Amino acid sequence: MKREIISSLSRLPSLKGRCSTAALYSGSQRNVNIWTSVSKVVTSRHQVLDPICRSTTHIQRTHTISGVRSFSEGGAHQSPSSVVMSMVAAAEKGSEIDLQSLYNAFGVWAKSGHVNADRALSIIMRLDKTQAGKQLTVTIYNPVITSYDMQNEPEKAETFLRWLENRKDDKFHPNQDTYLYLIKAFKNARNPEMCQSILDEFCKKIDEKKIEVSKNESVRQHFNMVLAAWVQSKHPKSLEKATANFDAMQKIGIKPNDITMNAFLGLWIKQDSLDKAQELFQNMAEKGFRPNSSTYNIFMSAWARQRRPDKADDLFQDLKKAYSISKDYTLKPGIAHYTTLLQAWSKVPNPKKTASVLSEWIAAFASGLVKEKPTTQEFSAVIQAWARSNNPDSAKQAELGLRQMFQLWTSNEFDCRPNVATFTSVISAYAKSNEKGSGDRAYQLFQKLTGLAEQYPDDKLLQPDLIVYQKVIWALIESAAAASSKSGDTSSSSKEDKVHSLLVDLQHKPESFWNSNNYVDTDRVLTDLKQKIGYSPFPHKKMLLRDFRQLLAARNLDR
Repeated sequence: MKREIISSLSRLPSLKGRCSTAALYSGSQRNVNIWTSVSKVVTSRHQVLDPICRSTTHIQRTHTISGVRSFSEGGAHQSPSSVVMSMVAAAEKGSEIDLQSLYNAFGVWAKSGHVNADRALSIIMRLDKTQAGKQLTVTIYNPVITSYDMQNEPEKAETFLRWLENRKDDKFHPNQDTYLYLIKAFKNARNPEMCQSILDEFCKKIDEKKIEVSKNESVRQHFNMVLAAWVQSKHPKSLEKATANFDAMQKIGIKPNDITMNAFLGLWIKQDSLDKAQELFQNMAEKGFRPNSSTYNIFMSAWARQRRPDKADDLFQDLKKAYSISKDYTLKPGIAHYTTLLQAWSKVPNPKKTASVLSEWIAAFASGLVKEKPTTQEFSAVIQAWARSNNPDSAKQAELGLRQMFQLWTSNEFDCRPNVATFTSVISAYAKSNEKGSGDRAYQLFQKLTGLAEQYPDDKLLQPDLIVYQKVIWALIESAAAASSKSGDTSSSSKEDKVHSLLVDLQHKPESFWNSNNYVDTDRVLTDLKQKIGYSPFPHKKMLLRDFRQLLAARNLDR
């Protein structure tokens, strides 16, 4: 059944056939080394990448706060806060104001997180004392719910809704938007049970004619929000609850849309029920549902988790073909698909395939198909693929990739400055390598990392962590062990001195260093390090073990 996903998607009229990569991305190459292909793609499209894209990439890549935009009034752009405050001041002077514009600006301001609930309420109280206050409705209060959401205080948002329910004037009673914002607040707080409770209450009020909605379709977003809450939760009954909602919305005449379907499909896949997701897709396809780009990525991600990047790649080719034929923007490939495929090949690992996907992404950006360039994380995926592989040249290829990243970053072509994870991957590759000098090379890379960290002290992504120290020490020990079998080797003492310096460095690390490693099992790492040093070929390893005991003493540990 799992194998039928591709054929199921492809059987739709718009998805038949295949399209070669070259047809969509002229100049891109598959199955080639990224450190060659990247240079070719960048060089052949230099005019496309520079200078405009270079100056806008950071803006495109930055996730702006949802809903924040500038308002234009009299030809001048104003922030939402400026619009709100100027309109409040005008109302206090007795001027007539456009309430709809006020509602819109107030809502956007609340979504920005730049106004807390208390201040929002004080502004409403000021308005309430003006002539315009007589025309206010519950719409002016809905941003307060949003403000509590942004403050991660959904319980206060619910208390506020109860206060609105008890208002004497019906125009201030909660409407469908009030309930939607409250559901969203509990969804963001990862409380699906409360989301469900509020939805049930909302539907009951509709049945009792206490809330008027224009049509059932307007309630779909409430169901979608609750469905999304169950999807993102780890509740043991999340699938059961989501299924009940999915069935309930159809019983009352609400047709699932692509958001509903993708969320529900994602939940089945999350529960490792790929067969059920496929069955659901087939049933909905017969009712007219058609996949969009998100649907493809859901199934691509499922195959990636099953370590079948080839299947994910097949779906990606089908998606490109569908978009090539239909030009339907809902089928347009995006960075999510490239990221999924890139990580899928990297984790197998297949560094050449990973490299070809990255090369293709760059070409797609140059051709205008996607709007964002790959960044550090995506370039690092290729290096991680080399580090994971057993290729005898993996360490050299990983370091070659590191150098290429530096070149592209310093030339402002890409925002791909290597970080501590990138360096750790290359150093790990050298730790696995039996080549002569691998330990020394790993140590040199570590020194380069520490130099960068000193240059950018506020960048946490560049600061060496316990794992990179572990990998460097391992590389030095493994290199010494390999060299010790060769007569006349005199490099062991040099490597031993470097291990000593690293242990002493760890002894003097401040508490902030150890606290920053909360994602690492510190006890396990230190235990592994002690064993590694104990088995090392160093002639003075007893002194290194003494250094290690001093490190434990500095950390108030006894091991």
